[in-house]
Amino acid sequence: TKGALVSAAQNQEWERVRVLARVGRDVNTRGAGNQRTALHYAAFYGHTEVVEYLIQSGTISPSVMDRISRSATFLAAQGGHVHVLRFLLTETDLKPESVNWTDCWGCTALHYAARHGRHVTTKYCVFQGANTHLKDVQGKTALTLARDNNRAHTASFLERWSARSARFLKLAQGPVIRKASIYAHVVQESIVPLRKLAEG
Repeated sequence: TKGALVSAAQNQEWERVRVLARVGRDVNTRGAGNQRTALHYAAFYGHTEVVEYLIQSGTISPSVMDRISRSATFLAAQGGHVHVLRFLLTETDLKPESVNWTDCWGCTALHYAARHGRHVTTKYCVFQGANTHLKDVQGKTALTLARDNNRAHTASFLERWSARSARFLKLAQGPVIRKASIYAHVVQESIVPLRKLAEG
């Protein structure tokens, strides 16, 4: 049937997913309701090999969205699958700013990672340039969601990072940008997201 590939992915029948894709089933087929593709499910369940297989088939884009405007990156972040997220953000044609895409609720991949206490994934999102100051439609940042859901370890990291990045932005707005550069090195964190915050 038309939805066989999506159904196989929902049920984590990964070999069947590969076979159906190989024989020509449309990998862009969406499930009823949530409008997710097999790629969304592979990312959510953390199956890197299938994610890579589907993307490298050249027939599905890593930017395909579900019903609430979430790409596979959101599902990977929610599930805490940093290996999948790394592949999607660095090995596909997704642009760096995709880490700050928002869904219909105004949430980014970072919001989902923080809410579910995916600590390693949260840090990876931040080091890839995720803006910790973005708010969803309820006015909540990733830090707020981590606190609301008792994700103490993740909240502690985001609290420290948010304070550092806010200080960096303040320095960057001053007449001597060198001060900001020096500070970024002193905190011994990835300078990439700090630069992106200053530029954007």
